[in-house]
Amino acid sequence: MPKSMTMKLGHKLTILTLAMLIVPCLVSAAIRVEHYAKKDGLAGTVVSDILHDSRGYMWIGTWEGLSRFDGKEFVNYSEGDATSIPYLHNRVMRVYEDGLGNVWVMMYDDRLFRLNRRTDTFDRMAEVFPDFQNVRMYNPLFTARGDVWAEVRGTGAIHFIADSATNALSAEMVPLVGQAINFLHEDSRGTVWAATDKRLSVLRSDSLHFNTLADHHDIRAVAETGLKVIWGTADGSIIE
Repeated sequence: MPKSMTMKLGHKLTILTLAMLIVPCLVSAAIRVEHYAKKDGLAGTVVSDILHDSRGYMWIGTWEGLSRFDGKEFVNYSEGDATSIPYLHNRVMRVYEDGLGNVWVMMYDDRLFRLNRRTDTFDRMAEVFPDFQNVRMYNPLFTARGDVWAEVRGTGAIHFIADSATNALSAEMVPLVGQAINFLHEDSRGTVWAATDKRLSVLRSDSLHFNTLADHHDIRAVAETGLKVIWGTADGSIIE
């Protein structure tokens, strides 16, 4: 290799090496770490989940309640004995946002509660769904239109519907007798599916005119390409 080319290559390697050494230093210097605790207003010290919502707020679920953070101050929401809402306690496990901007929390006992962002208070879920005390909910699905679905093991799926004008909440149970739900899925057309150990069940659709598909198949996976939905089964079959 000519000497001039060797020198150019050496310069490039030197510049690259310096860049590799300097860039991480600049990045680490730009990161600011702050620690927040109960003395700063955080509801609790055991944090189970964090959500950054569509309005820019940070929601922190803790074992002592729910906190909202705007970058400067914490706002804590009353739960447990501080409210008269049945079954609402302090131990938050997951925090979600629905399509209308409401915040939902999954409690440690698998009960799902909605924080109505128009009133900034928790809904009385036992009034929304009378059998709420006997229901445990799993794997919630938050749809583009603002509805919320959740698996109720051994029974089917519960469907929460929010009025887009008033934000009032109602609920209905969709039974799936003799089926265990593997997962819930909303496709690109807005159809909501329950993939179960027995078949595909259509929970809500504006375009399909059938209720079930792929009978006697244990549905375990889903993928979409364009407007085509592809399902995978436990026995290795592919269903389109």
